[in-house]
Amino acid sequence: MEHEGDKAVAKWKQISSDFAAQIRTGVLPVGSRLLPEEEIAVQYGVSRPTANRALNELAKQGYVVRKPKIGTIVAEAKPPTKHSIALIADRVAFHLDFPQAEFIAGIQEVLGGEYSLALFDSSGEIAKEVRHIRKAAATTDGIILYPTCNPKNNSVLDWAKQTGVPLVLVDRSPDGEDLPAVLPDEVSATRDAVELMIERGHKRIAFVSFDKPEVSSVRKRHEAYLAAISAHGLPAIERFLPRDLEIMDKARASYIRDMVFALHRGAEEATGFFCVQDSLALGVLDSCEGLSISCPGTVEIACFNEWPPMLLGRPWNIHRIVRRKREMGRVAAQKLMAQINKTPYEAVSHIGATIFTADPSTSPTSASGLSDWILNSIQHSNL
Repeated sequence: MEHEGDKAVAKWKQISSDFAAQIRTGVLPVGSRLLPEEEIAVQYGVSRPTANRALNELAKQGYVVRKPKIGTIVAEAKPPTKHSIALIADRVAFHLDFPQAEFIAGIQEVLGGEYSLALFDSSGEIAKEVRHIRKAAATTDGIILYPTCNPKNNSVLDWAKQTGVPLVLVDRSPDGEDLPAVLPDEVSATRDAVELMIERGHKRIAFVSFDKPEVSSVRKRHEAYLAAISAHGLPAIERFLPRDLEIMDKARASYIRDMVFALHRGAEEATGFFCVQDSLALGVLDSCEGLSISCPGTVEIACFNEWPPMLLGRPWNIHRIVRRKREMGRVAAQKLMAQINKTPYEAVSHIGATIFTADPSTSPTSASGLSDWILNSIQHSNL
């Protein structure tokens, strides 16, 4: 249960964060006077002590000087660099290597030893994402954000843009937002994977995804799939799973098994499956094995491989689309530092992916062979 005291804490932090951003970006220039605390209290709908605490926090951080009988004045010198960058993930999953170690390594390669990296986990909750963005805006020099893409949170992204908070989106961009971003080249990667299966003789390829129309990466993959099969005059075969199944392993496995049986042995006779993420590809691969369907062979699977490859069980049996994670991290950090240092940068960058073709012959036969296979996969994905 949220208490009144908790609300007050959130409010004074929000107020100090708002004013700090305005000072950093020059909206409130050096020497300007902030509103009296009683007017700030009315503006934000808080008590005067809450407004007073917010102004005291600004003074503590060096943004303002509070002078008796004069008021709160923006400090002559800008506050010192905090030497910290926030990485806000929509969901942290260490067992799935997310955020990926290679991505973080790319960020650190640019930041060097001058900045530390603070990790925030939004846990898929839109309210948490808002709190993390506002907190990071006040306590770090810039934000790298995996957005939830919930349209309810566009207002906090608009606030960050208007107040000049250095921020870079990665992986996806919410509808209606034009913030700096580093995005995977979803279109080319999807097209190339679908073309690969077509070249290998598959004419009935199913698109398999969770129902997430608000997520730009899913939408772009779907559009690219439709364009690729349409160019060859092939039929669109689509299955969108209920999104609740994303966190329901047993129910998802059962659903996918029935889906594979119906698609492959039913009227649609699908022999190719394009899966937008790993859990779907793993479910299709396991279903094929359970139904005695050879894969690769009778059926082939292509997927965006974000998990550590061995979590797919038999990754060499799947056409894996692997993003250049280290490059995405490097470019995200470069865009952020350009904003901090006020130097030119390209607003949006699209980073290509590497496609590893299914090849059962590469299946390791020893522990050392498996280590070599994994290392080789990582090294080639970053070329």
